[in-house]
Amino acid sequence: MSAALGNQDTCKESRRVFDSIPGRDLIYWTSTICGYGTHGLAKDAKLLFIEMVESGVGPDGITFIGLLTGFSHKGMANRWDGVARMRLLMKQQKISKPPRCSSIEAGGQVHTFLAFERSHTRCDEI
Repeated sequence: MSAALGNQDTCKESRRVFDSIPGRDLIYWTSTICGYGTHGLAKDAKLLFIEMVESGVGPDGITFIGLLTGFSHKGMANRWDGVARMRLLMKQQKISKPPRCSSIEAGGQVHTFLAFERSHTRCDEI
């Protein structure tokens, strides 16, 4: 319990410092949102996210990770409606995540694949 209160006090102090910084950029916003997320303060992370967007600063993928971290601590990230809202926010902000890739070495050659890609000639074997 005291550790949780310490984390909240740390977040409150961090927010005071954040509020005192003029001309906050994406890094300041994202760092604070991630701090809230890490400590399970989903509501604070969401409110700060909304404030960031309203201030004209566009989020990036790391910002969304911080937001999702807070949601997951509160058990909110597993709901389909939460996922749908996150995707809508990403679409509205024109944020897309690059497809993930995997690499394997076979016969001295490195083969790289994008997620769900089926164009490699030996795809079925691999």
